[in-house]
Amino acid sequence: MENDIIGAWLSIPVQLRLNGRKKTANWLSSTAIARKGQRKGLGRKIYRKIVSSEQIVLGVGVVPASQALYTSEGAKFLHADLFGVRRASNFSAFRDFLRLLRRFRFGEAKVHLAALLRRLRPAKTTEIDVETDAETTGDLNDFFSVVLPRLPITTDRNCDFIQWMRRHPRFCSVVFLARQKGVLVGYALARQDGLILDLLVNPDCVDASAALLNALSDWARRENLDLSSILTGIPEIRNSYLGAGFVPKHDFGLFFAPTEDPDLNEFLANPERWYVSMADSDLWSFQLDRF
Repeated sequence: MENDIIGAWLSIPVQLRLNGRKKTANWLSSTAIARKGQRKGLGRKIYRKIVSSEQIVLGVGVVPASQALYTSEGAKFLHADLFGVRRASNFSAFRDFLRLLRRFRFGEAKVHLAALLRRLRPAKTTEIDVETDAETTGDLNDFFSVVLPRLPITTDRNCDFIQWMRRHPRFCSVVFLARQKGVLVGYALARQDGLILDLLVNPDCVDASAALLNALSDWARRENLDLSSILTGIPEIRNSYLGAGFVPKHDFGLFFAPTEDPDLNEFLANPERWYVSMADSDLWSFQLDRF
């Protein structure tokens, strides 16, 4: 029929914070082109229509699979993000290391061995208490109001959305809250299959990231889950993941479509400024067995 829908590209509206200033953006999500519409440039036409709006357009794509399409349309890829995996047990991590040795992939084996040795180090004792599968409380919004303005580029968070992610039967996410002497200093949100959607800490509390990742690792071990996460370009938080034994697996690229404002484009182009919540993206729909 003449009015049949033969292509669609979904986008998720998100609130970006740029040095504390809120700006609406479109996070590109799933796309579908009917067979009779394929190989006719329909995907490009839809993409151009989306980026013709005045809003910032961003997304996450596997490199290099999706890179060619987006870069040919002028999108800027930020190669700071790696998909990191932490195996459920030391035995599984050691088995990965041996498998790489048998395949003579010595460079990757060295990375895995370093991650395994970091896992074997005793956890640092801190005064931070982490509650697993916690109910969100009012001080979570207070925590966001303090921490989010200090991040150059991030997505907005609020207690109601986190609670919705926790209770919705499709997502069934687990919330981790870190407190130091009763004060909330960090939080994490993880899918029940081990995908960490978000981890945010107060920069003034240097041990909060490690405490949350230790709690996440203990939870994953009890549930026999591999942990997976996007490793942000912000060095301090990225190093916390690597210190907890995460191994980079697949290259992911965070990309954005340039705007008409050259100063804004220059600001967005620095990967170390970005720290977005993956709960706002379409990553919650990814199947971890792909990795």
